[in-house]
Amino acid sequence: MLFITRRPMMQTLRTISQRLLSTNDVINQPDDVTKHGDDVREQPVAIVTLYTAPTCSLCEEVKEELSLLRKTHKFRVESVNISEPGNASWRRLYKYDIPVLHLNGEYLCKHRLNSTLLLERLATAESDAA
Repeated sequence: MLFITRRPMMQTLRTISQRLLSTNDVINQPDDVTKHGDDVREQPVAIVTLYTAPTCSLCEEVKEELSLLRKTHKFRVESVNISEPGNASWRRLYKYDIPVLHLNGEYLCKHRLNSTLLLERLATAESDAA
């Protein structure tokens, strides 16, 4: 099994983001819809759901990576704490697999962020919305 240290992975994420930014002319846009009188901003095309728990160190790494990607790509992150009382079904399903990521309600990856897959699916979601 190949293990990648954190520093090269973060550098790879930045490189991928920069390439996409230069090839797609992506503009950093607001994250959510804001309505104040006539001030209406565009909603993110995609919602990334992160299934997590308070003691999950891998979850913290994924949150940092998602934070970097949000600087150049339009998506919203929602966290679901599987250890909370109302999330028993998610706890049964994912208690040994967190972090788990869904994109627009569909399974994306677990244990580590697959940034290549996420960026491909985000591009597909954006083109489908256009």
